[in-house]
Amino acid sequence: MKQNKIINDFMPVTKEELSERGIEELDFVFVSGDAYVDMGVHYSGWAVSDVENFLTSYGLGSPELAQEIFEIMVEEPANY
Repeated sequence: MKQNKIINDFMPVTKEELSERGIEELDFVFVSGDAYVDMGVHYSGWAVSDVENFLTSYGLGSPELAQEIFEIMVEEPANY
């Protein structure tokens, strides 16, 4: 899966990225897979396979689901 440096600079997503910023603990955690996939598709140029890899990394992946989510993101960006 391609990683976009701009997205990672904006939003740390790993413990290593938190450490690099000197963040030792979080006040809250906000999780939105829709927004992350939307940014991946529209800003990082993710293909269906990238969406599937992302979903699979959380135990949710299947080619059919990835295709459906990809099409929704392309047809109606930020509408979730």
